[in-house]
Parts: sequence; C-alpha cells; structure tokens
Amino acid sequence: MTLVSLAARALSSLAVVGASLWLVPALWFRLPGPEGLRTTVAALAAVLGLVCVIALWWPQASAIRWRLMGSYLMLLVASLAWWASITPRADRDWAPEVAHLVEGQVVTPARDEASTASARPSRTSSSSWTSPFTASWSGSGSSRSSTPCAGSC
Repeated sequence: MTLVSLAARALSSLAVVGASLWLVPALWFRLPGPEGLRTTVAALAAVLGLVCVIALWWPQASAIRWRLMGSYLMLLVASLAWWASITPRADRDWAPEVAHLVEGQVVTPARDEASTASARPSRTSSSSWTSPFTASWSGSGSSRSSTPCAGSC
C-alpha cells in the first residue's frame, strides 16, 4: 500500500466517521415518523458508515469498496437535501422571552444631514414589554446607569 493510498483511505475514513456523527443523530432527531422507525433508519445509517470504514481498510473488500462509498455518499447528499428543506415550526412552546417576533427598520440619514452630523454616532435604545420577566430599558449613548448591575458587573 502506497503512502498516497494510505492517506486517501485515512481521509476517507475520517470523512465517513465525521459525516456519520452528524447524520445519525440528525436522522434520529428530525426524521418524521414513530420513534421505532427513526431509530431503525439511524441505526442502518450508522451500520452503513461502519461498513464503509471497514471496507476501506479490509484488503478483500476492494471489489465493493467504492460501491459502498458511493452508496454512503448518495445517502449523505439526500440527507443534506432533506435537512436543508426542513422549515422551523412556529407552533412550538417557546419561552416567553423569545416567543415574539422581532421587527426592525434601518434608518439612514439624508445626505445633507450626514455631512452636518457629528463624527461620533449616538446610540439610543428603548424597549419594554410585559411578561413574567418584565424587562424594560432605556438609554442613550454609552450610559450604563440603567443596567441592573450599574457598573458592578
């Protein structure tokens, strides 16, 4: 076995193991269906990854080595396409402090205002909402007097 062949097999083995470390939990976590089906599909993906790594190093498996790697690559590409197609659900039980949507607006000053504005930008923030955590803050610039720790953090 040449050094190039050895390096190619080692890198391929690391790639299959790394992909399996992502693929198996992803299939178990997000595959639709009952838990038994998810567990079975994830276990089959893990077994295919293990068989691919064994076939890379087993001398008698040279006839099927690249077929197994091709099969694993097709499974991985299909799984990546499936994972990218998953949309986040909005009907989950979110924590109250992150349950609301955030909206923003970018405001840029007019060209003549920008030339007369000072070189030091001022930052202002004010926000309030009511929840069990009742957060409220208001400030201007870099003043930290309204923070809960008031300089002791």
